[in-house]
Amino acid sequence: MENPKKQRLFELVTGVVRLDKFEEFKRLHRDHLLPLFEKYNIKPSLLLFTEVGAIGRFYDIYEYKDMEDYDKKIQGFLSDPSTPSYYEAIQPCLIGSIETVLLRAFDYSPIQ
Repeated sequence: MENPKKQRLFELVTGVVRLDKFEEFKRLHRDHLLPLFEKYNIKPSLLLFTEVGAIGRFYDIYEYKDMEDYDKKIQGFLSDPSTPSYYEAIQPCLIGSIETVLLRAFDYSPIQ
């Protein structure tokens, strides 16, 4: 079996957006976060929001080559001087906090 630290990794970031702040959330997400991620070569695989059911939830999925790739890119992002201002600006747009989980595909998943 392959070393898990060398397997492809997905990061799922989710939270609930206040509906009265949805446009502000999208602006900050698009114009502040994504350019900052681009600086550290963090590329989104999917950027989604719920339309029916748990309305207002967003789901961002980012892909990394492996755990080492994730650590390097996230450490760059977290140490960037503009990261705290993004989180300060986005927090009033959210209900609760942002949740992040790291995922690996099953060996029989169509996405490897």
